Amino acid sequence: MPAYLNAPWRPGVALAPIARIHVKKNGGDEAVMALLDSGADYTQIPTATVTNLGLKKKGDRLVDRKDGLPPTSVPTYVTDIILEGVTFRDVLVSGTDDFGFDGTPWALVGRDILNEGVILDGPRKWFTVTDPSSASVAPVPPSARPPQAY
Repeated sequence: MPAYLNAPWRPGVALAPIARIHVKKNGGDEAVMALLDSGADYTQIPTATVTNLGLKKKGDRLVDRKDGLPPTSVPTYVTDIILEGVTFRDVLVSGTDDFGFDGTPWALVGRDILNEGVILDGPRKWFTVTDPSSASVAPVPPSARPPQAY
């Protein structure tokens, strides 16, 4: 279970689930820093990753903008995303540089992946990644979990 890392935009604070993901396609593999973002509907990757891997555009999707302006259209691509050794195949991702730190674009892992095999545990500040194709993984319902002292 990877622990939350110190967020570079807030040094010294284990604020968010951050991981290095791998984006794979066409025999290529590129590592990218990513925020696991439960507020994002879809996963996005930096445009440089799109270019470096030679991804082919599949279409466009409208995405909300963080600045409150009307939604904008961004290109989409199909690729594999590897998070903590687990491969999420044929994910439809957006290619955009909307999120990053200190001039370096990061990826956002959205609910399209999170809902398939990632459990975020904010109170404990760790996350778990399970293989979505594994039938042996069964989530523990909240009623079966021991009470937490906060």
